Amino acid sequence: MTLSAWVNRLITRGKPQKPPAFFMCRIFSFVICFATTQFDVAIADEPTRLESQSPANLIRVTKGVYVGGEPNGKASFERLAQLGVVTVVSVDGSTPRVDEAENAGMRYVHLPLGYEGVSELQAKTLAKAIAELPRPVYIHCHHGRHRAPAAAAIAAVGSGMIERADALALLRLAGTAKRFRGVFDAVRKTERFTPDELKQFDAAFPSCVQLPSMTTTMAEISHCFDALSEAIKEANSAKINRAAHHALLIEEAFAELSREAVAKPNDQVFRKLLRESYRDAKDIRMLVEQAEPNWQTHSRRKLVLLKDRCKRCHARFRF
Repeated sequence: MTLSAWVNRLITRGKPQKPPAFFMCRIFSFVICFATTQFDVAIADEPTRLESQSPANLIRVTKGVYVGGEPNGKASFERLAQLGVVTVVSVDGSTPRVDEAENAGMRYVHLPLGYEGVSELQAKTLAKAIAELPRPVYIHCHHGRHRAPAAAAIAAVGSGMIERADALALLRLAGTAKRFRGVFDAVRKTERFTPDELKQFDAAFPSCVQLPSMTTTMAEISHCFDALSEAIKEANSAKINRAAHHALLIEEAFAELSREAVAKPNDQVFRKLLRESYRDAKDIRMLVEQAEPNWQTHSRRKLVLLKDRCKRCHARFRF
């Protein structure tokens, strides 16, 4: 019986009747098929958090692109292998676990980023990486909350895989802190590169980049000390934002040094000084951001203590 014939009988008789079984099966199959198709499209278009204990904060950005925390140990690489990952891109400052990745049949690429922002050159390199390197690709920083999501967003927008709105949604999903103005601004300003631009762009994809020496890092921290001291002197909103920015850069620099401890990896005193410096830098950043009464006085005192610790550390270890 055709649909029109069944409807006609229903109207003429004036009594509700059950449609034929085969017709209901057809409707049910159509609805399921339609819903499944729509669901797949939604998944493909929107960043999606995945179940994972290690690596942490695992998110599917788009087809063939994942982001999260640093793979740490066999379980992490096994989880990535389940996703089919063949290329791992680190934007973290610490030395990548190249051997572990290669043992799992994956290639490691090291493209370290800072918190102050992403240059056009870095953005184009990231876009070319996920456009041309074998996929699926996994991009990570240390915790997978700030630099890696920003890098993945910039790479995916730059290569034309996602729109800017989805890139900003990725940062929200990952929990990227708004205080990292540099990474947020970089994502907002990201433009799509043409296929020809990426093809003609000559980019290197090393497995491990030579990290800055301890002396260089300490010099950069010293410059931030000067900028922070200057910004703390005035209490207007622009100066507070500048102070918060420099305090954040100092905090993250000590965080990187504490994890890597490149110069004196076996010296417990050195490690202790780094941990204490990181704690003080974090306290200063929080004081500036909260801007409560007397925040300038408390920040200056903390900064004096931090500078003094740096001098004592330098005198002892001579970086």
